[in-house]
This record gives sequence, structure tokens and C-alpha cells, in this order.
Amino acid sequence: MAKERGKNDCSREQRKTEFLEAAERLFKEKGIIKTSVNTIVKELDVAKGLFYYYFKSKDEVIDAVLEKYSNMFEEHLATACCEDGTYEERLECFIITMIESFGKVKLKFGVSREDSDMAILSNRILKEEKSYASNKLCLLLEEGNRLGVIDVQYPTYLADMIVSGVSDFSAIPNVNAEHVKDMILQSILSSRKDGQDGRI
Repeated sequence: MAKERGKNDCSREQRKTEFLEAAERLFKEKGIIKTSVNTIVKELDVAKGLFYYYFKSKDEVIDAVLEKYSNMFEEHLATACCEDGTYEERLECFIITMIESFGKVKLKFGVSREDSDMAILSNRILKEEKSYASNKLCLLLEEGNRLGVIDVQYPTYLADMIVSGVSDFSAIPNVNAEHVKDMILQSILSSRKDGQDGRI
């Protein structure tokens, strides 16, 4: 009985994923406004009632797409926050992973001016991801201060500035991620408590 329930749960989750993938595909092809619940069910060739079994509305599907990409971004960044290596190595790993992560989002949701409703979704995703990345980077900067490796006076503001900059840089085609990473590292590590440079 438990085995049968697990199988049903799996197929339910599979069907829900199919709805999400179809909706996301249609959002990109037609735009969010022009994609109705009817369009989604027609794409999957299923009854409209089945859609409402999984989702209350189209807005709930949009939220689910947003959550999907936010989770992917957070998981990718979480892998860069391991405890192994020196502080400098972990900071470098985090920064390069953040640059790559924003680049993937921009690639996935690169939108033209005509796609104004897709831009709204893209901006919502970026807002969530920037907030998450800023919090993680702020924690790393505060840790560096505690360890005496760096001397950053305003870690929250610096983290926000760096993350915003990385997000903007990722929109530039063929951006040199290594160069961006080196600039950021140099900026942070120049605040070392060695008396040579001022606090940032």
C-alpha cells in the first residue's frame, strides 16, 4: 500500500513538473500575458480541470517558476560555501560561482524590450537571487573581519554593491568572469589589517 502511494506521489510530482515546463516554454514563446491556462492545457492536451488540481491559478504557476530558479541559484551558491580551504580560497570560490550563477540566469531569461512581461519575471528572479547572494557574501565578509583577514567596515553595503555589480556585469556578452572575479577579490583583500590600505 505504501509502495503504491509512493508511486502515485511520484507520478503526481511528474505531472506537476510537466505543467511547469510547458508553462515556462510558453511564457518564453508567447509571453506571460498571452499564455492563458487554456493555452497551457492545450499544449499538454489535457483537461482544464487537471490544471486546477495542481495549481489554483496562472499566478501560482509563475510563482512556481520563480521558486524553481531561486532554488537552483541558491543550491549552486551553497556548494561554494563549504568549509574547506583557506578564507581567501572560499571567498574566491564563492565569487566565481556567483558570477557563473548570475550569468546562467541572464542566459536563461535574456529578454528583449518587446518581452516586457517576461522582463517582469526575470527581474523578480534576479531580485530574489541578489538578496540571497548579498546575505551570503555579507556573512563571508563578517567572517573575514572576525578572522582578521580583512577589515571591511560596512560588510552589508559592500556585499550589496558587489552583488549588484556582478548582476549587471553578467548581462554583458562574453564577459570575462576571471577578470571580474580578480577585481572583486582585489577590492576586498586590499582592506587587509596590515596598515597598508584603508578600511572599505
